[in-house]
Amino acid sequence: MTSPSSLPHLVAFDIEVGGHHGVYLLHLAREWGRLQLPGRLTYVVSTEFRDRHADVVAVANAVGIGVHEVSPVVFSVGALRFLSGPARIAAHAMLEWQRLTTSAKAVGATHVVALYLDRLLQIPIAAGLRAPCPLSGIYFRPTFHYRHWSNTSVTPGDRLRAARQEAVATLALRNPCLHTLFTLDAFAAAELQIRGHHQAKGLADPVDLAPAAPERIAALSTRLGLDASTRRLVLLFGVLTSRKGIPRVMKAIATLPPDVIAGCHWALVGPLDKSYRATLEAELASLSEKRPEATVTLIAEFVPEEDTQAWFELAELVLVPYERHVGMSGILVRAAAAGRPVLADRFGLVGALTRQDGLGLALDTSDTTAFSTALTRWFADPATVPFSRAGAASFARRNRAQRFARQLLRLGWPQEVAEQSAT
Repeated sequence: MTSPSSLPHLVAFDIEVGGHHGVYLLHLAREWGRLQLPGRLTYVVSTEFRDRHADVVAVANAVGIGVHEVSPVVFSVGALRFLSGPARIAAHAMLEWQRLTTSAKAVGATHVVALYLDRLLQIPIAAGLRAPCPLSGIYFRPTFHYRHWSNTSVTPGDRLRAARQEAVATLALRNPCLHTLFTLDAFAAAELQIRGHHQAKGLADPVDLAPAAPERIAALSTRLGLDASTRRLVLLFGVLTSRKGIPRVMKAIATLPPDVIAGCHWALVGPLDKSYRATLEAELASLSEKRPEATVTLIAEFVPEEDTQAWFELAELVLVPYERHVGMSGILVRAAAAGRPVLADRFGLVGALTRQDGLGLALDTSDTTAFSTALTRWFADPATVPFSRAGAASFARRNRAQRFARQLLRLGWPQEVAEQSAT
């Protein structure tokens, strides 16, 4: 009989509380409950996590996942006077490392996976510091390979960042405690593997791709007052900030021909960044003054999971006009799963995936004329936005939530997860 102390104990370390972090842990908990693996899974999270993500904690408790809380990394006002830029990043990384190593020892981890590794990669891991057990993690923002993409303009600052990233990644991957370096950017993983760093692996960007219930789609259509027979819904979804390219969308709408304005309903849906509220309201007011016939609906709120995919199935076109966005976007996955084409900015990974998998049209969305022209052509003939249903379906399957969770759980249970994945 195997003693409990000899069984694997995987620790998922994530002391961030915003963005995707709660969803990642939720997907991991659901798959842990399905697989019933021998051993333990523990979440190490911030003391703020329980209040922000009570649903995740409830699911974790229900399937037997331990929840170990640590204090968040917070600097005093006095410390902030002396810490800025790289110094603050380094200080933050070292405090985060201390929480990771202390927690791993306290709970008896046999493997730790950091769900946000970027800061730790830059300082403690690259510096050769050792964890008390094998360590893996998710590297979110690699850009060192962007220079290979002819559709991506690379600035001197981009080149400097790429050189720094390459040096850091090389040092970090020499650290014996780094077991697997996951990244949502499979292109980056492939480049590191070519250089002999076989610990680098592509990771699914987890999205629950269950089709939306027809009644949820109908309810959202009613809420918008959308008449699908006369207007097509064009969707921009996610946390609403200027970096999501909303100013670009407003400028493009303002220059559209009357028939396109009359035939489209534009929806901006998602939580609104407080610092952007006044600016967005001014942008909407300006557009309304220039083009009062334009129908733009702002739904500035958190969208529950049961409605998220419904928005994409209701839309006919999804906008991803992000301003020099680094890394992956779950919006691409959701649009692909719904069978909806995107108009995306050509920069970086978002542009590369749009082109590679036939998800829609990648263009320079900072060029108002080009953006407006693409929208006008799509309105006249949707086929002008290249879209491969087979490519989109394949892309969506590669990013299933179950695949993401199983990739992480293989760290502790490689044989058991492989066997269950084969059945």
